[in-house]
Amino acid sequence: MDEFTSFISGYIRLSLNKFAPLDIVCVISAYSAGKHGTLLIKQNETKTLQSDKRYEFTSVVIESNAILTVNEWVNSKVGTGGRLLIEAMTYFIIKKGGKIQLDSKGYKGGTGNGWSGGTYQSEKPAYHRSNRPGGGGGGGWTAYGGGGGYGTPGTTSTFASQEGDNGGQTYGDETFSSGCIHLGSGGGSCTESGGNGGGALKVECVKFANYGQISVNGGRPKCVNDGGGSGGSVFIVCQEFIMDGKDQESNFIHAYGGKNLFEPDATGKGGDGGDGRIMIKCETNKSLIMECVTNEQIQPSPYIA
Repeated sequence: MDEFTSFISGYIRLSLNKFAPLDIVCVISAYSAGKHGTLLIKQNETKTLQSDKRYEFTSVVIESNAILTVNEWVNSKVGTGGRLLIEAMTYFIIKKGGKIQLDSKGYKGGTGNGWSGGTYQSEKPAYHRSNRPGGGGGGGWTAYGGGGGYGTPGTTSTFASQEGDNGGQTYGDETFSSGCIHLGSGGGSCTESGGNGGGALKVECVKFANYGQISVNGGRPKCVNDGGGSGGSVFIVCQEFIMDGKDQESNFIHAYGGKNLFEPDATGKGGDGGDGRIMIKCETNKSLIMECVTNEQIQPSPYIA
């Protein structure tokens, strides 16, 4: 019996001791009720799941050097892509070196001369202006591409030593109260293309143990004149939350905006993408979550419920 099966058995025995037969039935039923079976991503394997589909697995294990991802956002009349939605009836485990990678899976950055990035109320870009609320503004004669916004605003571009007004704004809220797990917004373009926004992840399970990496970061711009995409969303609902609070280098959950790391040219540079949003709802180990926040293993700082 491995440690995860032992965890479920222990939970059932605890229910017996508390004379809770309905609870026992629910746990046993859930243990065998994942309609999509079990998900095991083996070492060195990359698994791409269908976006926006609500998966129900009995358990999920991502082994070392394995990657779980989804297809990226696709602009269309009914746009889809970028969201990974999983319910694990028992445990969800990311082993050391394993990854959930949703970087740049969100709304598209602007491409070409002067197009804004996409955002949730207007997936298609606007020309020579911001795509409010979140899309970074397109550059032109008086501005470079602005950064996409989401959890925090995208930064505006600098041009001729002056600040423009084309950074994407914030949208949504820290508790995901609308029920929508938003994607990050794209950065604006001026010359080549802005960075895409980050994707979105929702996990519901009994035991959540992350010893690896979860990233929903926004993409970086293609050149100095373009803006970065904003970070996406991570929403975790569990009874028990586990991370290694001492492994600051390789164990993290990140929803950073894409930074414009180019050196400014003679006129200025495009903006940075804003950060995304993280929410963790759990019953145990909230002090561990705060330790990981302090160590910058969970960034930006999550809403904890």
